Amino acid sequence: MFVAFKASLGIEFRAGELLMVGIKKGLKQWLVSGFKIIPNYHQVNKSDLRREVQRFARSSGAAREQIVLGVPREQAVIRMIELPREVEENLNQVIKFQVENLTPSEEVAPYYDYSVLSRQGAFLQILLVMIKKEVLDSHLAMIHELGVQPNIVQLSTVGLSNLALSRPNMVADAINLLFNIGEKKLELVGIKHRQLWYSKHLNLTDDVPSGELMMGEIDAALSSMRLEDGQVEKIWFSGKDAEAILPDFRVRLEDSDYLIKNFKAHLPKALSPLMANNLVSTIGLALGVLSKKAPVTLNLLPKEKRIHYSKISYVPSVILGLAIIVLALAPTALRYQKDKRILSRLDAAIKTMEPEIAEIRKLRKENENAEKKVGTLEELVARNDLHLDLLKDLTVRIPDNTYITTFRLQKIDLQLGLSSTGAATALVKTLSESPYLKDVEVTSEYPDAQGRKNIQIKAKVKKES
Repeated sequence: MFVAFKASLGIEFRAGELLMVGIKKGLKQWLVSGFKIIPNYHQVNKSDLRREVQRFARSSGAAREQIVLGVPREQAVIRMIELPREVEENLNQVIKFQVENLTPSEEVAPYYDYSVLSRQGAFLQILLVMIKKEVLDSHLAMIHELGVQPNIVQLSTVGLSNLALSRPNMVADAINLLFNIGEKKLELVGIKHRQLWYSKHLNLTDDVPSGELMMGEIDAALSSMRLEDGQVEKIWFSGKDAEAILPDFRVRLEDSDYLIKNFKAHLPKALSPLMANNLVSTIGLALGVLSKKAPVTLNLLPKEKRIHYSKISYVPSVILGLAIIVLALAPTALRYQKDKRILSRLDAAIKTMEPEIAEIRKLRKENENAEKKVGTLEELVARNDLHLDLLKDLTVRIPDNTYITTFRLQKIDLQLGLSSTGAATALVKTLSESPYLKDVEVTSEYPDAQGRKNIQIKAKVKKES
């Protein structure tokens, strides 16, 4: 008998299919409680579709805050950003500058969220994900029309990485690559240090990719992640066309397998291997809501669109906890029956003092909070955060065809990584006009796979600006 403590529901709209998976978590086991694949859902009668979706959502047992909607990788933009740790206190504002620099105007401002992947050394490694508002709004309108209100929106890519990291006793620094293949699309995901470090999406001209293409993409991924072939522990496959690819690919690399095999759970008997491969990202999305090992905690759903729950729902648990405490203390209370009169007097005396004690505690807490706020304000004013001012100036100054990939400032030495379609000399001229910079020069320039230029620039920061 499987005893479930929590339940979640993953939903994806993908290439004419509506995919739904229910996950339940027991004490030490996972259960795929149900799945639903509705092909050509656009052609299904809306009332019938709504009824079918709501029936499955209710049967999953998932609370509304544990329903996650997945959006396809190709509909989002992913950027890996490196920033100095000094900007962490103002990280939200710095990321906002980055997003504004990557979007042509406020009218097309995207929904976005970010996750700090690493805080090693003096730098932050950050995963930034953006999606056009009209794209996500269309997904939300569609799912709301079906009577379901998710409180989390994730990339399907995150679902893949969740499943890869669900393996028990996985080595902390293991390197895993994930291929998701189907419907003339290919996605390659890189997992490093138990985090999502790489994601690339390709549209294919053929039904399935060639072995040469996949090996080339592996080399590109390892180069981007600063790794070598021998460091890869496993290559996983998922998607509708995984079965058509994996047998031949194993001839090239033996350490390859289906990603669904990595998930140790009770699966429904009706779930065939082909359907399981197709549902991998949906399963991973539902798994991430309940799993403590989920690598990325992104939520592309804006806070103003999320459901905020009242703390009243937690009252039964509190009452139960208090009841357990009372029962545990009962034997001790019995031993003091003889001193009942003394205890009553003490209780009465304590009760008369409770208002004064509560007021003293309140004043002490308010005083501590006030001291903390004053200290924080003094620190911020004294610091005159050069990092934030410089990033803001760069964001406004660099052209629309350019965005910052790395930003390293040590004392007055600035190292800047840029991705651009423009000329490096023009960027040097633009940056030299900054009131914060001097001695601006290019240290390296090379093209990337998308035809853009990776430009490395060094400069000195003026001591007085």
